[in-house]
Amino acid sequence: MSLERQNSKRPAWVWIISILIMISVGFTLLSLYFVGSGAIPIPAEADSHLSQMTMFDYSLAVFLALAQLYAAIAFLRLKKIAFYVFSSALAMNVLISFWHAIVKGLNVGTAQSGLIGTVIGWAIGLAICAYAWRLMKQGVLT
Repeated sequence: MSLERQNSKRPAWVWIISILIMISVGFTLLSLYFVGSGAIPIPAEADSHLSQMTMFDYSLAVFLALAQLYAAIAFLRLKKIAFYVFSSALAMNVLISFWHAIVKGLNVGTAQSGLIGTVIGWAIGLAICAYAWRLMKQGVLT
């Protein structure tokens, strides 16, 4: 195998991250659709949170999911813009989360478990951004 061919090979983590994000986005969009349409019964504590969501909130969730999908595709194609979209989506996610907590308040029943999941999601997002940044600096993402 030539050196040029080896250098053009995608790192395994690029495949893993991209595929997992694509699956996650698919589940997110399906969940938003099924919950929004009332096709899935939801527990009372989740219903109290979801009943506070406006069309703007749902639109932001769809926008962030589509941004993640775009970033995952760009990452799979080894494009530099993946880093910028991943980073922007993470920043928007953090800002929206704080905005929701301030404006709509924390639901005491779901705040702890929701906070743990949110922080884990942010940590994973940060790790993905750091990895994409490293690949960009190494010239893998162009």
